[in-house]
Amino acid sequence: MTATPTDPQQFSSSPLAKGDEPARLYPLFSKPIGLPWFWSGVWLLLLAASSALGLWAIALITRLPPLPKCNDISVFSADSERLYCARQAAVSGSERDLVAGVQLVSDWDDTHPLFQDSQEVTNRWSKGLFKLAQKRMQAGNLDRAAQLLGYIPPRAEIHADAKTALERWEQEWTKGAEITTAVTDAVGNQNWSGARKQLRAMKRLTSDHWLKDRHRYLGQYIQREEDDRRHLIQATPLANDGKMDS
Repeated sequence: MTATPTDPQQFSSSPLAKGDEPARLYPLFSKPIGLPWFWSGVWLLLLAASSALGLWAIALITRLPPLPKCNDISVFSADSERLYCARQAAVSGSERDLVAGVQLVSDWDDTHPLFQDSQEVTNRWSKGLFKLAQKRMQAGNLDRAAQLLGYIPPRAEIHADAKTALERWEQEWTKGAEITTAVTDAVGNQNWSGARKQLRAMKRLTSDHWLKDRHRYLGQYIQREEDDRRHLIQATPLANDGKMDS
């Protein structure tokens, strides 16, 4: 059987009328509108979260530890805590607190991890002890002054000056004691002028204890003994006359 010839026009599209546009063909799965903006937002959110996490980590690392409770501090506490509390206590400037602070750091050498941190306060506390020792010496308490200077560690900048000062004070105390002995011996011999001459030598000393306190006391002592002796001499003839009249 012979196939019927096929008209090529029957499978072709209808001819386009004048002014018509050809139909546009779209793929079955087209890309949704706005998808690039969605992924950009996701990346921005992840970036913000990462930045926040980094800031939180830095804050956690750099956060200062809680301050130690100085009322609960003991010899078993960490050296850093003890040093902190010693600094707080030494603000008072009292002998007890300064001595405690210096005693804490006096044995620390340059191998101690807190040596450099403690050097400044060691010098400051040592200067405070030196001033307190001067006050004690001026008030006549050389023994306590020597004790305070003895707490100053060799690592302190003022250590050499403190040692020199103590030697000078001890020499002055020796000289003052010698003058005191010479004055009392002269008074015992009723040598009033000699006693006053010996007392004038005390003016060459430097501390208030000898220049003011002891000088004033010995001057009054000489005058009192001289007056008592004079009154005794004046009263002796009267006593003798009374015996003769009886």
